[in-house]
Amino acid sequence: MQNNPTENFVWQETPLKQNMLIEASAGTGKTYSLIHIILRLLFEEDIEIHRILVVTFTVAAAAELKARIRQKLLSLTEAMKKGSFDGLSGDLQEKCKEWQEKGLWKKSVLDKALEDFDQCQVSTIHGFCQKMLTENEFTASQGYGYEIGSDDEISTRLCEDFLREQLARTTDPGEIAALMRFGVSSWKSLLTKLQMLPSDSCI
Repeated sequence: MQNNPTENFVWQETPLKQNMLIEASAGTGKTYSLIHIILRLLFEEDIEIHRILVVTFTVAAAAELKARIRQKLLSLTEAMKKGSFDGLSGDLQEKCKEWQEKGLWKKSVLDKALEDFDQCQVSTIHGFCQKMLTENEFTASQGYGYEIGSDDEISTRLCEDFLREQLARTTDPGEIAALMRFGVSSWKSLLTKLQMLPSDSCI
């Protein structure tokens, strides 16, 4: 299901038991909403944290998201200890009060989530695919001992191979110096620019 483009997404009210596509630009609160939906799954659906899968694009985004989820769990734990929701955002305060009224506001939920947090599955698309292929090597009928490399690793390897080949071919000290001065990082920058050109470009 796709939300009506004219409607605002409200994490407190969105159904948890259906597929949903949300289209939103940068800085509109996607990560904030996602973190709070995870909290709803913990409290309202009694789903343990290791059974929740979150997939994002970059390693940095995955690390930040996981850190923010943990920090939110710690904030709720502190609120539970104090018996006050004052330190939480307004919308989360209201949701916590709702959980409390329905008997869902349980210390055991937070304790279990923090205890199992190392098993919280927040990863990149590539990382998740590699994990699945590794765990199911036999049934996937794939090769063994392979790794999924990043674009950056492949670009570095290509540029290093290129430099090695060019340095082996030349005997001109000036050309060798120029190649070394240009360096791997500069060749990577040039390669990136070339990859951005249309396929039918003539250079």
